[in-house]
Amino acid sequence: RGREVAATLRKRLDRVERLTRDRPRRSVLVVFGRSGEGGALREVYAAGRGGLYDEVIALAGGRNAYGKRVPAFPKLGPEGILQLDPDVIVELASEGMAGGHKEEELLGSWQALPGLGAVKAGRVRVLPGEYSEVPGPRLFRLVEELARVVHPEADWGRP
Repeated sequence: RGREVAATLRKRLDRVERLTRDRPRRSVLVVFGRSGEGGALREVYAAGRGGLYDEVIALAGGRNAYGKRVPAFPKLGPEGILQLDPDVIVELASEGMAGGHKEEELLGSWQALPGLGAVKAGRVRVLPGEYSEVPGPRLFRLVEELARVVHPEADWGRP
């Protein structure tokens, strides 16, 4: 049974790789938490290089907007985010990560940075789901969802 599951997961990753292979590697900022009240965009915790989310970004056909190796989970304010100017912003908002904020609240707060490439292009997304914070087989779902956000132009209906 384990070999069947592994083969299925490998097929899913191969499909993502095939559909993103010849596409531009857009810079992606993965946010997994915030500090501050009311969902305001004061400080966010992002995925740094070399960790689990860095690998998820690469598997999804993107590149991590935070190019430094340390810290592993940088805390960024609006100025730092503007400096990175990511092409895509994905905020992971499982119950444990969103701090009780609603998806609309999280999305709306990004409008405070209208100069960001991701905001201008309409490439800011909130991905809910407990699967986004626990490494395991369900993490493949995050890779697929992130790939769809990074490369919406790919033919995701194709098997």
